[in-house]
Amino acid sequence: MDAAGCDGRSSAAQLALLTWDLDPAPKAIETSDKRTETIRDRWQTVCDDAAPPAAVLWTFRFEPLGPSTSGWDLAGIAWPDPDGTRRSGTADARLFVHEKWRSGIAWVDAARGIVPAMVVGGAVPCIRRTRPLRDLAEIVRVGGRGPVMREEGAGGRDGFSLAPDDTVLAALVGSDEVKPFRVPETLHAKALADMTARPQRDQFAAIAALGRGEEVSRADILGAFSPVGTLVAGEKRACEARVLQSPQLDDGTLVRFAGPLKEKLVKEALEKAGIVHGPLDDTLVLETAGFDRLRLLLFLTPIDEAATIVIRVLDEQGNELESRPVTFDDLVPPRDLPEEWTRTDMPWAAGITDVFAFLEAEKRLGRYRAALVELGPHEKAARVEIGVKRSDPQLRPFLLPYYLAAIELLRLSERLRFDHDTTTIDREREIVTESLGPASTDNAFLFPSSLYRCRLSWAGTRKSSGKARQGEQSFWFRTDAEAPARLDSFVLMTSPMEGETHYFGGEPPRLVFATADIDRLYGAYGKELKVRLQAASGRHPPGQDGTAGQIDISAATLAGAGSLVLSPFEDALVGVLDGQCIPIDGGRTRQTVVVIPIPLEPFTDYIMDVVAVPVGQHATHETPFIYRRHFSTGGHATMTDFGVSLGGLTVGHRALQAGMTMTHLAPFAGRAPMGQELDEAFARAGLDVDGAPRTPKVTVLWEPAPGGSRPTAILVDADEPLSRARLYPESVPDPDGLPGTRRWKLVEKEWLGFQPAAASAGLIEGEPVIAPGGQRALILLRSGALGSRIQLELVRRPFSEPYLAVAEERRIVVDLQLSQPPWEE
Repeated sequence: MDAAGCDGRSSAAQLALLTWDLDPAPKAIETSDKRTETIRDRWQTVCDDAAPPAAVLWTFRFEPLGPSTSGWDLAGIAWPDPDGTRRSGTADARLFVHEKWRSGIAWVDAARGIVPAMVVGGAVPCIRRTRPLRDLAEIVRVGGRGPVMREEGAGGRDGFSLAPDDTVLAALVGSDEVKPFRVPETLHAKALADMTARPQRDQFAAIAALGRGEEVSRADILGAFSPVGTLVAGEKRACEARVLQSPQLDDGTLVRFAGPLKEKLVKEALEKAGIVHGPLDDTLVLETAGFDRLRLLLFLTPIDEAATIVIRVLDEQGNELESRPVTFDDLVPPRDLPEEWTRTDMPWAAGITDVFAFLEAEKRLGRYRAALVELGPHEKAARVEIGVKRSDPQLRPFLLPYYLAAIELLRLSERLRFDHDTTTIDREREIVTESLGPASTDNAFLFPSSLYRCRLSWAGTRKSSGKARQGEQSFWFRTDAEAPARLDSFVLMTSPMEGETHYFGGEPPRLVFATADIDRLYGAYGKELKVRLQAASGRHPPGQDGTAGQIDISAATLAGAGSLVLSPFEDALVGVLDGQCIPIDGGRTRQTVVVIPIPLEPFTDYIMDVVAVPVGQHATHETPFIYRRHFSTGGHATMTDFGVSLGGLTVGHRALQAGMTMTHLAPFAGRAPMGQELDEAFARAGLDVDGAPRTPKVTVLWEPAPGGSRPTAILVDADEPLSRARLYPESVPDPDGLPGTRRWKLVEKEWLGFQPAAASAGLIEGEPVIAPGGQRALILLRSGALGSRIQLELVRRPFSEPYLAVAEERRIVVDLQLSQPPWEE
């Protein structure tokens, strides 16, 4: 990103474009089930390691029998990724195999008299699964990438499963204990086409149909003349194996059955097509690209000096990188097969077992031996040639073909993908750790009124064609020239809140900010924030008239206030990553608080402003505010002072007619009274009340009872509210949003309450009834209250939130012994 620079703090751009956050909209998009799912899909695998480089195995199992003028585009099976890993791309399961002698010109190739390479095979005996296919349907997943059979949303559930009645499933699942694995969609398509084209007649029926002149399919004809036969219609326990038989008579001879003219024409066509015979006869070509390891399983006649199978590794220009003959040491046995080829819990073993069964069943291959050849690494390889090197040209027409049975390739691209994924995962873990760590707020700010350019370089490969492209794009933006004109969106809450009355003047006001760096934000614009308190009486607190006594909002006065309130993105991210490899710093700062230690006068209206002034200056009463709150103090400095004033109340007694309390006052036990209805109920009960209380007092209400009177209620009047509430942030459901949508909202919560002490709770009917305004409380007594001691207390509700941590505080303000009314003494 180009600009004049930043403010000297960490300037390394993190993951998202034009923001320090991991997400482009960390706050604008609310918390919801969909949002959480999106974050889970993106970030839940951050603790997964990179999938190790995966080799791919190819056989000719689902290739059509017979020759192919265009070669064979094989689709292989990659070695399954371990659980707890992820990959950015699939292992390349494509491999193109072709014959070197073919020119692509039909008449030229036909004139040369070369016996083409062809896929041969047939039914072979095998032992397969015994479990029902419906139990194995989830074993095979077609397409996608990463481990199979993982939890939903863990990044490994893409692709699709096969239905239990899918004809391909039985052919792919080799044993009961095989673990889940993936196959590419191209392999599934090949298998499906092959199963559909499977012969409908056995050998004898196909030959008889030919004799009668009936139409016979290609699969029937090839199956009829296969030395080991093919699958019979309806036969379930047989397996099928196919291998690629090498070309024959591909020895450099231009034409074998034509005159000089035809030979000349063929020679000219071959030269124009760029076909050169090369040092090997009967050559097969594998377009491998660079690789770390190549394994070839070949079936060949006994090795002798007259003819040797040779494998050549060539680069893109045709330069030979390695030439390696097949030797006695490559024969199987005595050489062991790789462990990956024989593990029955993995997907490769069935295909390898089948081609060996073909070698045993093919009577014509009685003299053949299996050879395992391993080559690599060759980073610059482009292709591999397999062919015959003959010492005696006279033996050429009489030698038998060799067979290519299986190919395993660990490509260079997989190692590079692994290195890329490892680097990416390490970087992602570092970024997420920083984002959820103590330094997550120590990011640089951009310069104001500056033009920035973000240059993005990219590179990619088109999945369909394999073509690579790269490019660069630029994005321009300009930062604001002025600091934010209002501070409201940066404030989480205040104490006192807007319009609060009877504020305890001895308790310092607080401003809680929803960000950890509000001072740095305005500092980037050359501004500093100050708190200005003005009293309606004109007796402003010290320093509020523009002197140095004003309270700064700066690093010196801002205190960390925890991370309870998180952005929707961070909240979901923490939920996704909690308990995994990312250390989440519980002490990181997301909110800050500034405490204003200025004593406030009683019974005074105040305006609390936040102003932004140039650095080094002080605010005057004329400086425009960017945030404002109105409040007024009461007559008490603290809750203790308020409790002391109530503790000396005069206790009065009033007699009511029988049943008045139950009839007119008891209905309020379960709800809060509205407007004047409680005063009206008092009047109907025979109790005169005169508007809002002006002086504190306690009145015990009595009604006639057998043998005297019994207390039915206590009426407490105070000069200030007994119950008080403020707006506190709370995460609440959003009924208008998507399922699971939540948002932070300021919700009114009681912070000062009036209630019976624990010892008196059993004598009280329900909760105290608080009249509108909070200065009058009605306590309804149960029938057994006579002769009991009643204690009522003020309670400051505890708040554990780090931005306003308050311990619980209790003070008994009413303590009565309800023996008898004074008129009965």
